[in-house]
Amino acid sequence: MRCFRKPLLQASRFQNGRRPENPTGTGKRDLWGWEMKTFEEYQAVATQVPLSLRNDRDRIELPVLGLQEEAGKIGSLLTEAFASGKFSLTQEQAREVKNRLSDILWFVAILCKETGIAMQDVAAHSIAQIQARAKNLDPDQR
Repeated sequence: MRCFRKPLLQASRFQNGRRPENPTGTGKRDLWGWEMKTFEEYQAVATQVPLSLRNDRDRIELPVLGLQEEAGKIGSLLTEAFASGKFSLTQEQAREVKNRLSDILWFVAILCKETGIAMQDVAAHSIAQIQARAKNLDPDQR
């Protein structure tokens, strides 16, 4: 699925033929001219999907299959890191995990857009779930 990352950087592949504009008009400069500070800003940029993916099947199937593939690859990488009996990532493994996690974030952004759910709302809901679960944990086991 990583083959879709590079075309996103090519202006001709965006829906309107141009790279996305700064969604909020704020932030420092980065690859496209600003630094993203919120999931809302990330989602605005990440969901500028190439035209070739804009059909009903790809809009859902690509991110779902991508999530499955990337999660499996992270599992394999972390299994290797535990092979010695203690957790230790090499620089290459850490870079690969980071790449896979960034792909997962992109797939989540696409699914959020397609389902009409803001990533900011998903993040807030996740924090609420974590806090609710933490209440049920034994403080000595945290």
